[in-house]
Amino acid sequence: MRRQMEGVPQHRRGGFIFPILLIMVGVVLLLQTLGVLPWSLWSTLWRFWPVLVILVGLSIILRNAPAWVMPGIALLALAGVIGAAVAIEWPFTKPTTYTTSFSEPLDGLESARVEVDFGAGKLLLGSLPESSENLAEGQFGGSGKVDATVKRRGSEATLQVSRTSGSFLWGAEEEWNVRLSTRVAIDLDLDTGASNVELDLTDLRVEKFTLNAGASKLHVRFSKAAGATDATVKAGAADLDLVVPEGVAARISIDAVLANVNVDETRFPKKGDRYESPGFDTAQNKLTLEIDSGVARITIR
Repeated sequence: MRRQMEGVPQHRRGGFIFPILLIMVGVVLLLQTLGVLPWSLWSTLWRFWPVLVILVGLSIILRNAPAWVMPGIALLALAGVIGAAVAIEWPFTKPTTYTTSFSEPLDGLESARVEVDFGAGKLLLGSLPESSENLAEGQFGGSGKVDATVKRRGSEATLQVSRTSGSFLWGAEEEWNVRLSTRVAIDLDLDTGASNVELDLTDLRVEKFTLNAGASKLHVRFSKAAGATDATVKAGAADLDLVVPEGVAARISIDAVLANVNVDETRFPKKGDRYESPGFDTAQNKLTLEIDSGVARITIR
């Protein structure tokens, strides 16, 4: 037995801290999504970050100990940290909530860059009716106040939506509903934390799309008649459900560390290291999609 243990590479025997940490983070996120634990718990958990340094040091000191010792210590330590954070936060109280609304008229605009900086909670983004004379409308609810500002330059504008107060990732869940005009070309840039994101871009003229997401559940339906759309999705531990409308060709590149990838190859056959619709180069409406993800489930249909 000793010979077998001596033959195990040290980096393999000590490489358990990150997997255990990942499992613990997943458990906390699951309980928060189910409403058992509050999102504010993250602010307390962050105060225990030195525990990770201690565990790394112990893994070095105990590198010759039996293989089960350090995983057991790490599991107990991280479970204790979560228990301590829950005890500090208890009783769970709901922070003050705010509800605000926003609208901005078109007034001759032809294009707009829309930047949305969102924390934890639910984000809905879709389109206004074709008859609407507004560039954007929004309803925002949650523990923080929201600021929506517009900077105009001729027929172009930049709309920025972000929180101005309250906590960010570890505040109470936010719920934002943003709707944009179908009559202007849009450059859409989204940043989200641990969130549930539903984007219906079907009727929007989104020519450039950038999404940076944390531990999120993401459902995106891309534009159906925007001409050429360039899209980049960067996500951490995420569940990605991406829908390309019928009649839109796509060229898809995926760089994922640990991912379960499911692409509809009847529409997007594998071509080398990417997926590509037949006739992509000559298609009237087409999507160039690049995905960079960590631990994720990726579905493209």
